[in-house]
Amino acid sequence: MTKRYLRILLLLTAACLLTLSLLPRPEAAQSQSTAAEVLQSALKALEKANAIECEVRVETDSRTESNLPKLRATILATRSPFQFYAKTRDESGAVIETVVSDGKTTRISSLGKVSEHPTFVDSGAMPLSSEADSYAARMREILLRPEYLKEALTSQQILLVGQSEIEGEPCHIVLYTRQRAADFLSTQYIWVSAKTGLPRATQAMNIVRGHTVLTNRAIFSKIQLNPAIPAETFAYRPATADSSADSAYGKAMEKMAATAKDKVNKADASARGKQLPDLEVRDVENKALKLSGFNGKPTIITFWASWCGPCVGEMPVLQKVVESYQGRLQVLAIAVQEERRASLQFITEHPQYKFTFLTDPQAGEAGTPLLSFFEIQGIPVGLFVGSEGKIVDRWTGFKDEKEFVERIRKLMEQAGGSK
Repeated sequence: MTKRYLRILLLLTAACLLTLSLLPRPEAAQSQSTAAEVLQSALKALEKANAIECEVRVETDSRTESNLPKLRATILATRSPFQFYAKTRDESGAVIETVVSDGKTTRISSLGKVSEHPTFVDSGAMPLSSEADSYAARMREILLRPEYLKEALTSQQILLVGQSEIEGEPCHIVLYTRQRAADFLSTQYIWVSAKTGLPRATQAMNIVRGHTVLTNRAIFSKIQLNPAIPAETFAYRPATADSSADSAYGKAMEKMAATAKDKVNKADASARGKQLPDLEVRDVENKALKLSGFNGKPTIITFWASWCGPCVGEMPVLQKVVESYQGRLQVLAIAVQEERRASLQFITEHPQYKFTFLTDPQAGEAGTPLLSFFEIQGIPVGLFVGSEGKIVDRWTGFKDEKEFVERIRKLMEQAGGSK
């Protein structure tokens, strides 16, 4: 993507957010600062910060998360190496998470359960398996990684789009657009204090696989630079008692999980016994085919996307299954929830998978006829279809090779196609 295109996108985004210019403009924020000057003031304010303590809260989207209690995390973190200690509380003050990272391993006590994972994956990203992980990652990017602000400055893809306030403090709003992957364009909004130069909030509008996603806004409060840190802080191992399962947030999450599980179970049950529909799919040459035309032998259908880790993890197992039944079983791998070009790139790069690869005709769109008929939200979703085109079984997700292989073995026995 050319710099000229990105500049145009910056201007278009700013125009779409014209309402920002109508927000109250505090007197302290009336200077004629440029975006570069604002980010330079942030770099100067943070240049000697080797550690930070602050509160982080997230403004959630009330349309989708209105039933969840609001959370606030207190985080103590160091720059190099990046280590952090975080406690996340709900509105009642109950601690729902205590999370500690020594820079290599992140240990979590969440809703009364203990777990751990590497602080960073091979790509350098942080796995976001807890609320505190997410808060700490956003705090790190904005407050503890001067490289990020320097990259924004040198990119020239920045724009001062207005002034506003965070908790009554006058702030400039800087927009920064960057290409994070071939199908991932991110526009970050950074609220920078007009008084101290410290970043006070961040929010992103991402275009991912053709879909626009507005993240929740993270607000940083009570920022302290270079606080005193006891030596044992990042060596602490959270115990089950360091978080409460019996909290308003815990109960809300439990209810949401139960609702989601019930929805999946109903979708799995409703699919069984149906005939494959006459819906259109496309092959790798973009030729239109009917899904109902693949009758004749037992079939596994998997709905997948190249960005989906469990989907990609399932494919070697599917290949083993296909080889073990030597032509008595076919696999249709139907790409959904991403643009067609991303699916085709994955297929080209993985010739070892001898499946029939297909794509949704309306690839990348939400609520397509294919997604609606099979009630697909999360992926992967798998189907086992008999030789006459009737759906015998449906399942969601992929966890274990042994369990999957045993499931297919039983289904093949029922279909009369076992060894």
